[in-house]
This record gives sequence, C-alpha cells and structure tokens, in this order.
Amino acid sequence: GNGQAVMGGRMNLIHPTAERIVAAAIAKAGDDTQQLLDTALSSDFTSTPLYVVVESVRRLYTGVEPIDLAAIEVEATRYMKETNIKANINEQFLSELIATDTRRAPAYAHTVHKMAWLRQFQATVEWANGELANLPDPDELYQAAQSKLAWLKPPTKENRFVYGWDTADYDALLFKREQEARDGKAVVFNYPWQSWNDRIKPLRPGMVGIVAGPEGSGKSGFLSMIGEHWARLCHVVYVHLEDNLDYTIDRRMSRWAHTDIENLEAGKLNDYQRSAVTEATKRLSAIIPQLHYLDASGMTMDEIVKELEARRNDGICDAVVLDYINKVRPSRGQAKLFSRSDERQADDMEQFKTFCEAPQQKTVGFTAAQYNKEGKANHKRKSSTDMRGSGEWADKCQLLVMLDRTVVETPVKDTNGKVILDVGEDSPTIKVRVEKQNRGCKAEFEQIHVGKYFQIRDKQHV
Repeated sequence: GNGQAVMGGRMNLIHPTAERIVAAAIAKAGDDTQQLLDTALSSDFTSTPLYVVVESVRRLYTGVEPIDLAAIEVEATRYMKETNIKANINEQFLSELIATDTRRAPAYAHTVHKMAWLRQFQATVEWANGELANLPDPDELYQAAQSKLAWLKPPTKENRFVYGWDTADYDALLFKREQEARDGKAVVFNYPWQSWNDRIKPLRPGMVGIVAGPEGSGKSGFLSMIGEHWARLCHVVYVHLEDNLDYTIDRRMSRWAHTDIENLEAGKLNDYQRSAVTEATKRLSAIIPQLHYLDASGMTMDEIVKELEARRNDGICDAVVLDYINKVRPSRGQAKLFSRSDERQADDMEQFKTFCEAPQQKTVGFTAAQYNKEGKANHKRKSSTDMRGSGEWADKCQLLVMLDRTVVETPVKDTNGKVILDVGEDSPTIKVRVEKQNRGCKAEFEQIHVGKYFQIRDKQHV
C-alpha cells in the first residue's frame, strides 16, 4: 500500500491512499485547502477522477464564488468538456470522497508530490538511457536534457543578500559588457520607434514599463510592437488576456503585411495581398521562434506568474509583455484581503514587479493600464492618478507613458472629398507624454495610430 513495489525492474511509484485522502481534503475546501493545493499539484495525481476534482477546486479558488459539491461538479463537467477527459464525477462520487478521513492530508500531500517527482525522474532516466544508446548529437541532447531537467529542479529560495566585497570587481562586469557588445550578443531593450529612442532610455532587466491610456488609444498596438521588436534579440512571452490567439496572430499579420484583417479572416486575398503576406512571413521568421504567447484569460496574477516562472526556468522568458494588467482576474485571497478593486490591482502590479526583479533571473516587463473615469476627460492634462486601479503603479514602475487621442473638431476628408473622420471622432494623432522614467527626463510628442493595420507610427513615417 506504500506505492513502492517493484514491477519488472521498475518501481510502481503510486500511492492511491495518499491521493484519495489529499483529494478529499481539497474537495472539502477547508482552511488548509490552499496550502494543500500549493503542495500537491493537480498534475501529481495519477487517478483521473481525483485529478479532475483537484484541478476543478484549484480553478474555483481563483474566483470568489462559494465552493461546495455542486460547484465542484459543475466546474468538473466544464473542465472535462474543455479537455476531452472522461471521468464519472457526480454527486454520489463527491459525497463518498469527502466522507474520507482526511486527518493525514497535510503529510500525504508531500507524499503525493514526492511520488510524482520520482515518476518524472524515473521517466527521465529511462529517456536518457534510450537517447544515449542511439549516440545522439551532443548539442541536441544537451538542449533536450536541460528542458527535461527543468521540471525536476526543486524550488529554491532566492538569496537577496550580497556581500560588499562581491560588488568590488566592476572591471569584470564592464569587460563582460564590452565583450557582449563586440560579439553582437548585447540585448538592448529599446523601442521600435525613433521618437521613443530619442527621448526614452532602454529598460534594463528587472525594470517594468507601463503605457496608460483610454479605450481605443492603441495600447495593445504599442505592446504588440514592443514585444515583436524585443523578440529580434531575445525570448519574449506575450501575455494576452482579452483577444484569443487566432485574432492576435491575424492582427500581427495585418500589421506586418499592411493587409486588411477582414481579408485575412475571410481567406480572400488578391495577388498583391498574397504577395505581401508571403513577404511578411519571411520577415517574421526572424522573430517568431522567440515570440511566445500565453492565453491568460480568466487567470489570476498568481497563476500568470507561476506560468512565467516555469517558462523562465525553460530559458524562454527574457521579457514579458502583459496586455494588460486591468484585465487580470482577482484571486480568492485578494477578495478576502482587499475590499477595493484598486487595492487588488495594486497587488497584481506588486506580484508582476517582484517576478521581474527576481535575483539572478531578472526579466524586463511591459504592460498597460486603463484610464479611470476622470482620466477619460479630454480637457485635462493626464497624470498617474488618472490610471484605473491605483496611483501606486507609478511608484512600482521605472517608465510611465501616458497616451491621449485628440478629437476631430472639423471633418477630415480624403483626396476625393469623402469624409473619413467626422466631428467628435478620435483623430489618428496620439499625444504621447513620458510622465516618468527613472533614467531620463519627461517629454511630450505625437505619433500616429494606423488602426486599419493595428500599428503605431512616427509622424515622419506616415
């Protein structure tokens, strides 16, 4: 019953009793449930029904609704439909499950996780033996082994203390930077527009930038173009919380090929458009291998950070672009701690900033924020207090850029005299103001929002 029997020279690393007791305790949704979920991951369970129950409770804990057997059954049904998993999760099954004696659940949670780790270790050893027998290419084997070993790496506490004498050898640091610059390996987190590079200093790993503006000001366009620009030199994770991946990719192609998204969606392209898409695909091939996407719709910041930490351990997260922070779902813990949404969103920003500042693994971050009701007024000069959520965001970032779209006061006509923008509509001109940058001065300038192609351009390039 301890799950350590040897079968055919292979240990049977499964503990059914421990799995059932831990899953039962999690389903009861008591005070220790969050601790159990942190100790034993849903993927640690070998029993499909128990895995579904634990994953369903974990999902419910990201919301604020009450957790009971009915809610677990509904969430389990929804999850199984999404993932095409088959399991008989009904009221009788759940009632029998929570009738289990769960007094040993805290200890068994460690057992469940330990067994999962050992199973993965066993599979990795078997994989390595098989690969070595085939005399693989050393470079390819090294990369594959690094990826598999990342999962096995135990969590470690970050050491934030540094002795003074460890900072004395500045010449070595400078030599490393000079060598990287000579070899073309230096990564400079600057921007895709000359107007920004003339006025805004590049971000450094561990720093966070924010672009704030009202609805329709082009925030997602700014974020997308920054992420694509950085992906030329390093791995970027683009976290999207509103648009699905297909739409995000369609917008990317529209931006790069200067082709109407309606034609891309319908699959109706003329010869010129098809040629433009082919050429754009060639240019995109230089960045696509390093531009990764995370669909975080419905996720809390805690869940997003955990996913990003896993990607950083995989070596594919040098920069994160989060579109955008107001859309992050509040967690159950935040609902208990904070009574106002601005407090919860300030906590989201704190978690995101802490992730970016992790010692030895610093990551550049960029996100966007929505204006609040007062900030939407066109007659006033915007400041950090006009962001929806909390002005504390400005204290936690190293760069804050405020956007404002002008309003058309007289009709704008094309060369044929047709009105293309009427009075009261948003002008393509975006007023950009650098409200804060820790390594530079404030500045004001204008750019152009080409909404047709989801693109931001400098005025001289329109």
